[in-house]
Amino acid sequence: MNGLGGQNPSAALQMTLFLRSILLGLPAGLLLDCFRTLRALLPHHALLVFLEDTVYVFLCVFAVQCYVWMYAGGAFRWQYAAGACIGLAVYLATVGAVWMRMLGRLRRAVRHFFRLTGRMLIQPVLRIFQKNLQKYLTGRRFWVYNKEKHRQMQGIPKERNGA
Repeated sequence: MNGLGGQNPSAALQMTLFLRSILLGLPAGLLLDCFRTLRALLPHHALLVFLEDTVYVFLCVFAVQCYVWMYAGGAFRWQYAAGACIGLAVYLATVGAVWMRMLGRLRRAVRHFFRLTGRMLIQPVLRIFQKNLQKYLTGRRFWVYNKEKHRQMQGIPKERNGA
């Protein structure tokens, strides 16, 4: 089938084109899952999310337009876009929902791995520098805090052990 032969195609041909356009929504859902996976695993700025959404919408519109050029003889009808949206909805309700559950588990596993690895790397460093941590945090090159000297300058009596 090469597309529409004339201006008034048969009902069977229109139904066939509509059902094919539903299949066009499935790769659109797969592309959306790719973008959602990227967002879930990597931190994104709002501008980058906007650009990703813009690219996604552009690619979906371009896919529908290519479908119209190749199969419908260039005669755009809204039923093709509606079919692609129905296909996308079916994909998101089936495969997309399963993928999002798996992605949630993967995200929690990655987060747990980085927390555990971070603790394993940071605790030895803290133990090494624990004695001198006060000096490093207060900018030891410029100012070293001496509690006794401060008390003498303020006229505060020395601390007593018992009282």
